[in-house]
Amino acid sequence: MYFCENMKHNKKMKKIVKICLFVGIFILLALVIFSGTYFLVTYLKFKDIELNADAILSSALSINIYDSENNEIEEDNTFNTNYITLDKIPNNTKEAFLSVEDKEFYSHHGLNKKRIIKAIYNNLKSMSLKEGASTISQQLIKNTHLSNEKTFERKIKEMVLTKKLEKNFDKDKILECYLNIIYFGNNCYGIESASNYYFNKSAENLDLSESCLLAGMIKSPNKYSPILHPENAIKRRNLVLKEMEKDGKITPND
Repeated sequence: MYFCENMKHNKKMKKIVKICLFVGIFILLALVIFSGTYFLVTYLKFKDIELNADAILSSALSINIYDSENNEIEEDNTFNTNYITLDKIPNNTKEAFLSVEDKEFYSHHGLNKKRIIKAIYNNLKSMSLKEGASTISQQLIKNTHLSNEKTFERKIKEMVLTKKLEKNFDKDKILECYLNIIYFGNNCYGIESASNYYFNKSAENLDLSESCLLAGMIKSPNKYSPILHPENAIKRRNLVLKEMEKDGKITPND
């Protein structure tokens, strides 16, 4: 009697498990279809958005100042004019940024599909946009064309513009523009300004340790500031060194 009841219970449990599994698969498929449709419709919506080549090529930034009557004050409010060409930046400096920010920069076409899929999966799990998968090309677009708002539409705009960026500029130029526009904290935009501010030298003369410290900062300029949080900055620098060693860019003796 007990055996029969146990058999019935097991069959019932198996049936419940099958139903839950079916429902789970159905929900997952519906979510994938909805996400894919939303992406496609939004992508088509923004496919004609124009790339501003001048914004890419110019690292100079400016602010408008107005008086109490809302009249613009005509003054030269341009900053971040310390542009440095890629050929003057030490190889270790370039490799430090590539190792920590975009290892496959020279092999992808603007978007790292593996990182995107992983980020989408993790964001769907957390129902947020906490994890990004931005390449150096995407970061350049974000800093020159878009705001910092975390929305799916902004991300799709970024992807559309990144593909156009890669069609219009070669990799070296993209890397050069990126290094001249990224923010390092303390009103330092671009690696030349940052190098002068933090080390009192041109980026041409950065050594390996200094290069890794600056490369590590851009994830969070305040948190990894060598002035405000030196311990954090050193830990982050060491992580960049390890990534470079892992990528075969340096050896333990460097």
